[in-house]
Amino acid sequence: MTAEQLGPTIIPDVSISKEGIQSASIGEAMIIVNFDPNINGENATDPKIAVVVEKKSKPSSKRIAGQRSIPIETRKVGESRIDNIRGGIAEICNDEMLGQVRANFFLVESGLGQTLCSGNVVGLSVLIYNGNISMPFTPINVEEVGFAGWISMNELLEAEDVREIAKDFIKTARDTGLIASALRDFKTRGLSTQLFPADFSINQFYAQRESTGIDVKFTL
Repeated sequence: MTAEQLGPTIIPDVSISKEGIQSASIGEAMIIVNFDPNINGENATDPKIAVVVEKKSKPSSKRIAGQRSIPIETRKVGESRIDNIRGGIAEICNDEMLGQVRANFFLVESGLGQTLCSGNVVGLSVLIYNGNISMPFTPINVEEVGFAGWISMNELLEAEDVREIAKDFIKTARDTGLIASALRDFKTRGLSTQLFPADFSINQFYAQRESTGIDVKFTL
Protein backbone atom coordinates (compact mmCIF):
# COMPACT_ATOMS: atom_id res chain seq x y z
CA MET A 1 0.00 0.00 0.00
CA THR A 2 1.70 3.20 -1.08
CA ALA A 3 1.06 6.28 1.00
CA GLU A 4 0.75 8.55 -2.02
CA GLN A 5 -2.23 6.58 -3.30
CA LEU A 6 -4.28 6.69 -0.12
CA GLY A 7 -7.60 8.34 -0.86
CA PRO A 8 -8.40 11.30 1.41
CA THR A 9 -12.13 10.64 1.46
CA ILE A 10 -13.91 8.28 3.81
CA ILE A 11 -16.33 5.86 2.18
CA PRO A 12 -19.40 5.60 4.44
CA ASP A 13 -19.66 2.17 5.99
CA VAL A 14 -23.31 1.17 6.11
CA SER A 15 -22.94 -2.56 6.63
CA ILE A 16 -23.24 -2.62 10.42
CA SER A 17 -25.64 -4.99 12.13
CA LYS A 18 -26.11 -6.82 15.41
CA GLU A 19 -25.15 -10.06 13.68
CA GLY A 20 -21.72 -8.78 12.80
CA ILE A 21 -19.87 -6.06 11.00
CA GLN A 22 -19.26 -7.17 7.44
CA SER A 23 -16.57 -5.70 5.26
CA ALA A 24 -15.71 -5.86 1.57
CA SER A 25 -12.28 -4.38 2.32
CA ILE A 26 -8.88 -6.00 1.93
CA GLY A 27 -8.10 -5.34 5.57
CA GLU A 28 -8.34 -2.99 8.50
CA ALA A 29 -6.22 -0.09 9.73
CA MET A 30 -6.86 0.40 13.45
CA ILE A 31 -6.33 3.66 15.29
CA ILE A 32 -6.69 2.67 18.95
CA VAL A 33 -7.22 5.89 20.87
CA ASN A 34 -6.91 6.33 24.62
CA PHE A 35 -9.94 8.05 26.13
CA ASP A 36 -9.05 9.97 29.27
CA PRO A 37 -11.95 12.01 30.71
CA ASN A 38 -9.43 14.07 32.68
CA ILE A 39 -7.96 15.52 29.49
CA ASN A 40 -10.49 17.90 28.02
CA GLY A 41 -10.02 18.94 24.38
CA GLU A 42 -6.79 17.03 23.93
CA ASN A 43 -8.75 13.82 23.47
CA ALA A 44 -9.87 15.02 20.06
CA THR A 45 -7.03 17.35 19.07
CA ASP A 46 -3.99 15.29 20.04
CA PRO A 47 -5.02 11.89 21.45
CA LYS A 48 -2.61 9.17 22.47
CA ILE A 49 -2.62 6.25 20.02
CA ALA A 50 -1.48 2.64 20.49
CA VAL A 51 1.70 2.06 18.49
CA VAL A 52 3.50 -1.11 17.44
CA VAL A 53 7.02 -1.65 16.13
CA GLU A 54 7.63 -3.98 13.20
CA LYS A 55 10.19 -6.72 13.87
CA LYS A 56 10.15 -8.31 10.41
CA SER A 57 10.36 -6.71 7.00
CA LYS A 58 7.74 -7.55 4.38
CA PRO A 59 8.59 -6.13 0.94
CA SER A 60 5.13 -6.92 -0.49
CA SER A 61 3.56 -4.44 1.92
CA LYS A 62 6.58 -2.11 2.10
CA ARG A 63 7.04 -2.92 5.76
CA ILE A 64 10.53 -2.45 7.20
CA ALA A 65 11.77 -3.92 10.47
CA GLY A 66 12.25 -1.24 13.11
CA GLN A 67 9.52 1.04 11.83
CA ARG A 68 6.70 2.09 14.12
CA SER A 69 3.12 1.76 12.94
CA ILE A 70 -0.49 1.22 13.93
CA PRO A 71 -2.06 -2.25 13.69
CA ILE A 72 -2.90 -2.91 10.01
CA GLU A 73 -4.37 -6.35 9.41
CA THR A 74 -5.18 -8.11 6.13
CA ARG A 75 -8.69 -9.58 6.14
CA LYS A 76 -9.22 -13.32 5.79
CA VAL A 77 -11.59 -14.61 3.10
CA GLY A 78 -15.17 -14.60 4.42
CA GLU A 79 -14.19 -12.86 7.65
CA SER A 80 -16.46 -10.33 9.33
CA ARG A 81 -15.10 -6.89 9.96
CA ILE A 82 -15.20 -7.25 13.72
CA ASP A 83 -13.06 -10.41 13.51
CA ASN A 84 -10.64 -8.58 11.22
CA ILE A 85 -10.38 -5.91 13.92
CA ARG A 86 -9.85 -8.51 16.65
CA GLY A 87 -7.05 -9.99 14.55
CA GLY A 88 -5.38 -6.59 14.53
CA ILE A 89 -5.67 -6.14 18.29
CA ALA A 90 -3.70 -9.38 18.65
CA GLU A 91 -0.73 -7.20 17.64
CA ILE A 92 -0.84 -5.52 21.05
CA CYS A 93 -2.67 -7.92 23.35
CA ASN A 94 -2.44 -11.59 24.35
CA ASP A 95 -4.76 -13.55 26.65
CA GLU A 96 -2.89 -12.63 29.81
CA MET A 97 -3.19 -8.93 29.00
CA LEU A 98 -6.74 -9.21 27.71
CA GLY A 99 -7.83 -10.62 31.05
CA GLN A 100 -6.95 -7.28 32.60
CA VAL A 101 -8.22 -4.87 29.93
CA ARG A 102 -11.08 -6.81 28.28
CA ALA A 103 -13.69 -4.32 29.52
CA ASN A 104 -11.75 -1.31 28.23
CA PHE A 105 -11.86 -1.85 24.45
CA PHE A 106 -14.81 -0.34 22.62
CA LEU A 107 -16.11 -0.14 19.07
CA VAL A 108 -18.00 3.06 18.23
CA GLU A 109 -20.15 3.18 15.10
CA SER A 110 -19.15 6.76 14.25
CA GLY A 111 -15.50 5.64 14.34
CA LEU A 112 -15.93 3.17 11.49
CA GLY A 113 -15.13 4.17 7.94
CA GLN A 114 -13.45 2.94 4.79
CA THR A 115 -10.86 4.59 2.59
CA LEU A 116 -9.01 3.83 -0.64
CA CYS A 117 -5.40 2.72 -0.87
CA SER A 118 -3.84 1.86 -4.22
CA GLY A 119 -7.36 1.34 -5.54
CA ASN A 120 -8.23 -1.09 -2.74
CA VAL A 121 -10.91 -0.49 -0.12
CA VAL A 122 -9.40 -0.52 3.37
CA GLY A 123 -11.41 -0.45 6.57
CA LEU A 124 -10.43 2.46 8.81
CA SER A 125 -11.54 2.11 12.40
CA VAL A 126 -11.07 4.33 15.43
CA LEU A 127 -11.30 2.13 18.53
CA ILE A 128 -11.56 3.42 22.07
CA TYR A 129 -9.45 2.21 24.99
CA ASN A 130 -10.41 3.79 28.32
CA GLY A 131 -8.07 1.85 30.59
CA ASN A 132 -4.62 2.35 32.08
CA ILE A 133 -2.04 3.08 29.37
CA SER A 134 0.83 2.05 31.65
CA MET A 135 -0.27 -1.59 31.43
CA PRO A 136 2.39 -3.91 29.92
CA PHE A 137 0.68 -4.69 26.61
CA THR A 138 2.15 -7.78 24.93
CA PRO A 139 1.41 -9.02 21.38
CA ILE A 140 0.70 -12.67 20.73
CA ASN A 141 3.38 -13.06 18.06
CA VAL A 142 6.30 -11.25 19.70
CA GLU A 143 8.68 -12.35 16.94
CA GLU A 144 6.75 -10.35 14.36
CA VAL A 145 5.66 -7.24 16.22
CA GLY A 146 6.26 -5.42 19.50
CA PHE A 147 4.24 -2.90 21.47
CA ALA A 148 5.81 0.56 21.36
CA GLY A 149 3.51 2.38 23.77
CA TRP A 150 0.92 5.15 23.57
CA ILE A 151 2.17 8.09 21.53
CA SER A 152 0.43 11.39 20.86
CA MET A 153 -1.00 11.77 17.37
CA ASN A 154 1.03 14.87 16.51
CA GLU A 155 4.27 13.23 17.64
CA LEU A 156 3.55 10.21 15.46
CA LEU A 157 2.85 12.35 12.41
CA GLU A 158 6.15 14.18 12.83
CA ALA A 159 8.33 11.12 13.56
CA GLU A 160 10.66 9.86 10.82
CA ASP A 161 10.51 6.20 11.87
CA VAL A 162 6.74 5.82 11.48
CA ARG A 163 5.46 4.06 8.34
CA GLU A 164 4.13 6.58 5.84
CA ILE A 165 1.04 4.47 5.21
CA ALA A 166 0.27 4.56 8.95
CA LYS A 167 0.67 8.34 8.98
CA ASP A 168 -1.72 8.67 6.06
CA PHE A 169 -4.35 6.50 7.72
CA ILE A 170 -4.10 8.66 10.85
CA LYS A 171 -4.28 11.89 8.83
CA THR A 172 -7.34 10.62 6.98
CA ALA A 173 -9.10 9.71 10.23
CA ARG A 174 -8.19 13.08 11.71
CA ASP A 175 -9.09 15.24 8.72
CA THR A 176 -12.44 13.57 8.10
CA GLY A 177 -13.43 13.87 11.75
CA LEU A 178 -13.47 10.11 12.36
CA ILE A 179 -11.33 10.38 15.50
CA ALA A 180 -13.22 13.33 16.94
CA SER A 181 -16.60 11.72 16.22
CA ALA A 182 -15.69 8.44 17.91
CA LEU A 183 -14.37 10.19 21.02
CA ARG A 184 -17.35 12.54 21.18
CA ASP A 185 -19.93 9.80 20.83
CA PHE A 186 -18.18 7.55 23.33
CA LYS A 187 -18.05 10.37 25.88
CA THR A 188 -21.46 11.96 25.42
CA ARG A 189 -23.78 9.33 23.99
CA GLY A 190 -22.42 5.98 25.07
CA LEU A 191 -22.79 4.61 21.55
CA SER A 192 -20.28 1.81 21.91
CA THR A 193 -19.92 -1.95 21.99
CA GLN A 194 -17.31 -3.92 23.91
CA LEU A 195 -15.08 -5.80 21.49
CA PHE A 196 -14.49 -8.91 23.57
CA PRO A 197 -17.09 -11.18 25.25
CA ALA A 198 -16.26 -12.46 28.73
CA ASP A 199 -15.21 -15.92 27.50
CA PHE A 200 -13.23 -14.75 24.46
CA SER A 201 -9.68 -16.10 24.11
CA ILE A 202 -7.65 -13.96 21.74
CA ASN A 203 -4.85 -16.56 21.71
CA GLN A 204 -7.21 -19.30 20.53
CA PHE A 205 -8.84 -16.93 18.06
CA TYR A 206 -5.46 -15.91 16.64
CA ALA A 207 -4.22 -19.50 16.35
CA GLN A 208 -7.33 -20.65 14.50
CA ARG A 209 -7.37 -17.57 12.29
CA GLU A 210 -3.75 -18.03 11.27
CA SER A 211 -3.99 -21.79 10.72
CA THR A 212 -7.22 -21.87 8.70
CA GLY A 213 -7.74 -18.37 7.35
CA ILE A 214 -6.78 -17.36 3.81
CA ASP A 215 -5.74 -13.75 3.18
CA VAL A 216 -7.85 -11.71 0.81
CA LYS A 217 -5.96 -11.19 -2.45
CA PHE A 218 -5.14 -7.67 -3.55
CA THR A 219 -2.72 -5.80 -5.78
CA LEU A 220 -0.62 -2.86 -4.64
